[in-house]
Amino acid sequence: MSEYTFPSTCGEIDSLNSKNKQDQPDDRDQPDDMDPFSSKVRDAIIEEKETARKLNLKDIIKIYNVKSIIINGAIQDIGMGYYNWKLFILCGISWLTDNLWLQILGLTLKALNEEFKEPLPYIRYVTCVFFVGLCFGAIVGGVITDVMGRKFCFKATLLIIGIFGTALGAAPSWPLLCLLYLLVGIGVGGNIPVADAIFLEFLPQENGQYLSLLSAWWPLGQLVACLFSWCFMKRYFVPKSGWRYSCYAAGIFTCLEFLGVCFFNYFESPKYLLSRGQQNEAIEIVKKFAGMNKNQTWLSGDVLNKEVSEYVNDSEPSSSSQKEIFYYRLKIYFKNSLTRLFETSEMAWNTSLLFFCWFSVGLAYPLFNDFLPQYLSTGRDSSGGFVPDNTIYLNYTIISVVSIPGSFLASLAPKFLKIGQRRTMAVSTLIAGILLLIFIISDLNKFQLGISAAQGFFQQAMYAVLFAYTTELFPAPVRGTGLGISEFLNRIGGLLAAIIAANISPNNSPENVANNPRIPAIVSGICYVGAFVAMLLLPIETMNRQKLNIPVHNHGSSPEKADAKELPQHPFKKSGQLPIDELRAEINSFPYLRSYDIKCIVINKAIEDVGMGRYNWSLFLLCGFGWFADNLWLQQLALTLPSLSIEFDLSENYVRYTTCYLFSGLCLGSIFWGMGSDIMGRRIAFNITLFIAGVFGASVGAAPTWPVVCVIYFALGTGVGGSLPVDGALFLEFLPNTSGRLLTLMSIWWPLGQLVSSISGWGFMGGNYAPNLGWRYSCYSMGSIILVMFLARFFLFHLYESPKFLLARGSQAEAVAVVRGIADKNGTTTWLTEDILNELGGYSEPNQPQVLSRKEIFLNRTSNLSINRVGPLFATSMGYPLFNSFLPQYLSMGETSSGEPVSEYITYRNYVITSIMGIPGSIVACYIVDLPFIGRRGTMAISTLVSSILIFLFTISRDASFQLGFSVAQSFFQNIMYAVLYSYTPEVFPTAVRGTGTGIGSLLNRIGGLCAPIVAANVPVGNPNVPIF
Repeated sequence: MSEYTFPSTCGEIDSLNSKNKQDQPDDRDQPDDMDPFSSKVRDAIIEEKETARKLNLKDIIKIYNVKSIIINGAIQDIGMGYYNWKLFILCGISWLTDNLWLQILGLTLKALNEEFKEPLPYIRYVTCVFFVGLCFGAIVGGVITDVMGRKFCFKATLLIIGIFGTALGAAPSWPLLCLLYLLVGIGVGGNIPVADAIFLEFLPQENGQYLSLLSAWWPLGQLVACLFSWCFMKRYFVPKSGWRYSCYAAGIFTCLEFLGVCFFNYFESPKYLLSRGQQNEAIEIVKKFAGMNKNQTWLSGDVLNKEVSEYVNDSEPSSSSQKEIFYYRLKIYFKNSLTRLFETSEMAWNTSLLFFCWFSVGLAYPLFNDFLPQYLSTGRDSSGGFVPDNTIYLNYTIISVVSIPGSFLASLAPKFLKIGQRRTMAVSTLIAGILLLIFIISDLNKFQLGISAAQGFFQQAMYAVLFAYTTELFPAPVRGTGLGISEFLNRIGGLLAAIIAANISPNNSPENVANNPRIPAIVSGICYVGAFVAMLLLPIETMNRQKLNIPVHNHGSSPEKADAKELPQHPFKKSGQLPIDELRAEINSFPYLRSYDIKCIVINKAIEDVGMGRYNWSLFLLCGFGWFADNLWLQQLALTLPSLSIEFDLSENYVRYTTCYLFSGLCLGSIFWGMGSDIMGRRIAFNITLFIAGVFGASVGAAPTWPVVCVIYFALGTGVGGSLPVDGALFLEFLPNTSGRLLTLMSIWWPLGQLVSSISGWGFMGGNYAPNLGWRYSCYSMGSIILVMFLARFFLFHLYESPKFLLARGSQAEAVAVVRGIADKNGTTTWLTEDILNELGGYSEPNQPQVLSRKEIFLNRTSNLSINRVGPLFATSMGYPLFNSFLPQYLSMGETSSGEPVSEYITYRNYVITSIMGIPGSIVACYIVDLPFIGRRGTMAISTLVSSILIFLFTISRDASFQLGFSVAQSFFQNIMYAVLYSYTPEVFPTAVRGTGTGIGSLLNRIGGLCAPIVAANVPVGNPNVPIF
């Protein structure tokens, strides 16, 4: 029965595996009337039929629902592949375009005021016109995409945006400008509902987190708009021309996107075709989709028709004119489909609450964010003066960058923290609302920047989950409509926001509107709190709904893992060379283990028997390079801050914002490379991260301006940020259990990075060179060192992929080959074979994809994992850079015994001594962790407590010798704490998600570090006590 066969995505491994598989029962030899579905798909079909009977649904709806479940199963079995990733980029750029135009409008309001000489409150009414277009586009686009199809609407909306967006730059008058913004709004409003529907309907359910991750493109749109405005509007062009060039750039960008869509061969949604009665076309699309993902599918017309044979198909006639078909579809749409949004009392209540949420956040978001550049322009610097325009756009860019990781948080939190999408939405919405209310406390520019950046982060997380939740909630036949209505209500809220912002003034003076963000911020905060309450009341959680979350099927009855107590005796056991009895005892000690878990135990034992050898010590050296580079650049920036202040004539407080850029890059790099290493493997990230750090690190020395320094440090951070999560995970997965303390010892490279950077600063910046040359030579030197390390990794060492990663991805033969390769490198042999793995862990069905989902592994191995496991990384990240990143500045404020200020030479010398004395901390940590009754947790807790006490003692005196003594002691205990924390973190996560887990931990660490310079930049320069406390 070849039509019902479920082919393997991994292929035949080798002849030995083929022999093993021949001995297994083959379900493909069963009679043709065998059920082709897994029990869960079958249960979903039965449940759907029972629900349809109780609700007395029409047969056409019953047929569609059942067939949709089957198509979901087919797409799930095909899995995530080439086509999905291309679609992720394509639909993601649509999200980018949507926010790009929202931000372009907000950023150009002031320039429009100067160009057309209209009062500022009146100028804001162009936002009303734009939101009218958004409302119209959202509702019409949503309906048309359900009536006419996804492809047509997707292309049409992009074309509208591109043409009329470009034309905005040439608008000669105010009325024509408003008309063009109305037309752009129509295109933008219809684009997002279509993009979401297209992406979701080809997305395997086990990869549902990527729907939330799609929103990561949203802040990128804001970032692009900020960069256009920063470049064109104030730096290189006069205001009258700058806003026009920004519109030209955004319009051309959208036109290029439209051309890209035309050249990309993307398919119509199979569920849309199914809902239109075009079953054969839907099947053909699924087959093409499988082909592009280099797979096959078992889906056929017989499979679909067999399950609905008891129903009467009253779908539309096949031979009609296009006009008749259109009117027929419209009639069916309003008669049957639209009511599905409120099909049951639970669905009606959920839909109503969800629409309220969309309206509330639609009012809150633009009321604050669309006019944020104007609100930031009212901020004042430390001297009480207004901030310049350049700073406004720079701050807005920073806010955009910081909000990007919010999408990653949103994509991971619902599953990995097991709080679901509703709670993730609710918590992030509440925090965003509270931060808005905090924003109005002070008009200090840097305070506003910090709060608005944090608010943007949680606001982005909220929007990411809200979009994903809404898309998953609505059935495919009315998904476009549901999304369209949601967008429509969202835009109605935005329309009201523009009217409110244009008319609010505390003293009824229109001239004062732009200078008062207080009332809009309060109204926005209240709206967010209202949405929070509604989210808590939502009755449906989409993450765990059975019909939407169809797991990877185990078709047929191939031999699964036998009960641990019934494992067969291995035929080679008598040789005495195989630890079969020991492995069986360990396996039997667990009440339940999956096949993957058992095979991991076997591989762990094989690596342990191979032992530490040349390959492991080489890996210790090369992974240490990543740790070395991480702290080297953190300290390099800290050391160069005084020189940057002199070079670019910046205050000592303001120059600290350079650290924000580095930590923004670290945030992005940690989560991107952490997750990427779980998707693409460890090897790629292992090499690329160090290459990025070296190239951009050396480039810092040639930076002509401070903004360029900031951008380069951001790019550098994206590479350095991935070093710790990737290198730690990679080293652990090749480390024998008996040598586990070496993971703690790996942290010795951290203070070595600080030492080398300190020596460089002492040599180049300790009075031997002019301030504008020393820091440059130091950066050149450090970048060159990192590039040499990269070359050593790439050319002098053959790195194997992690065997556990390969096992999780279904590449069992490659995993065995890697262990054998390590044994050969270490001058020994291994007993590991595929026979042993299959016997102890069970056989994989020949036609079943052997890829174990990250959700299955993660939830099975981390049922007791909570934010408490990664929370310490956030806490320590706030404390570490707040003291250490500015330690050279604090030391420079010390005094000699005679009361004279210390020289630069003494400052950098003391910093070198501090760095040297921190190194033994990593070595001591290796031995303390094995002490009885202390272990890793006790060591972390004690060293952290002692480190914090020493930081407090540092502030007692300004005497340079006194400060040196306490900074040295603090560095020693701090390195103990970090050594254990960074070894404990990768150990606690399972292999398949180790990169992601350590990446999230590193992300939280970097976010805390990002907050540190904002705090440090807002305290008096001469008083280090506040940041130290």
